[in-house]
Amino acid sequence: MTKLLQKIVWHYLVAASLLQVGSNYFLLAHSARSAGDNRIRVETQQGANMGEKLASCIRELGPSGGTCDALSISGSQVAQADPFAGSNGMVKVLLGNVTIETAQPWALPDKVELAGKGPGTVLRLAPGVNSNLIVNANKENGNSGISIHDLALDGNNANETGVGSTIHLRKVVDFSIEHVTVLNSVIHGIALDDGCIRGKLLNNHIENVKGGSAIRAGNTPPAGMVAFLEIRGNEISNVAKADGIFVLGATAAGEHTHDIIIAGNTMNGVKDTSIEVGDGSQKVTVTDNKITLSHAPDGSSGSTGISVRSAQDVRVAGNTVIGDLGEQGQVGLLVWSPAKDQGGPLSEVTLEDNTVFTIGGDGIKVHTGNAIHIIRNTVRHSAQNNILVTQKATGVTKQGNVLE
Repeated sequence: MTKLLQKIVWHYLVAASLLQVGSNYFLLAHSARSAGDNRIRVETQQGANMGEKLASCIRELGPSGGTCDALSISGSQVAQADPFAGSNGMVKVLLGNVTIETAQPWALPDKVELAGKGPGTVLRLAPGVNSNLIVNANKENGNSGISIHDLALDGNNANETGVGSTIHLRKVVDFSIEHVTVLNSVIHGIALDDGCIRGKLLNNHIENVKGGSAIRAGNTPPAGMVAFLEIRGNEISNVAKADGIFVLGATAAGEHTHDIIIAGNTMNGVKDTSIEVGDGSQKVTVTDNKITLSHAPDGSSGSTGISVRSAQDVRVAGNTVIGDLGEQGQVGLLVWSPAKDQGGPLSEVTLEDNTVFTIGGDGIKVHTGNAIHIIRNTVRHSAQNNILVTQKATGVTKQGNVLE
């Protein structure tokens, strides 16, 4: 063999080896991508109903997790059991334009994403279940990384009794609830119980709450606290008995509900208080919310726009509260501290740059507290006092308010 021929053969063998290595690399990479995606179409799974098919998908994904794709399933479906039972989490469930009636709460484990396609994706509690609709799986030790978005959750309060809430989370860290329509809640629409930390409630629509608050974050001192929550851009209406947004809490160990942002929410038809910064809360900002005190179930007499109660370091700024002169006993902005509260003293509250008008009672009322600052608010046409400060309040400053 000549040197030239040897050289040609050598180059050929090198090229062939590189091609084979490249082919093997492509196959390995393609296989890795397929395994990493780990996506299962739910309609291919065994089961007598959608709940069983979802459960089969979640089991097949196993501890490594993946996606259960149910986007192609539509119409009316049922789930007799919780499809997440026994799951370790790491699961994304994608639902399409479907209405699922469930006979048990869905208990979400760690790192679960429950997602729909908007209001056309409905998960409804079956009649007579008398419980929560969505909970987290580990109520004692908590969960993390739960995401719920772009679907409707129906608590079916016309056919339920008991003390269930549509969403009830406890000790959940790093969670989000976004673009969720929460309908027909028996007690609370969204209840964030003791130990919920670093959560976002963004751009949800909550309507027709029968017994409790649309959003309740925390618990009565000393039963529990929450922290680092952002409650922004939510629409709330038709709350029959309690509050629109209610944050509170402290523990026996001296921990307090703290670092809460309540901003840009819109609400009307709330019977009690539209936004209450409650007993034990600290470091709370309430900004740029719009509240209308009218059209509550059984009337809006006695309704309050924003209340700061037995809380510390609270800033209420840039909000608009519109009342109804035809309703009695309303208060636009209220600062007070009942003797029975256990969360600590009421102090360092700033009310500034708010607009309050046509309140069927007092526009701004400071009943008790210390170091209360009333700055540059515009209060017009209150049925009683535009600003009322009682003798029980101390260290109250007023500056630059416009009263008409």
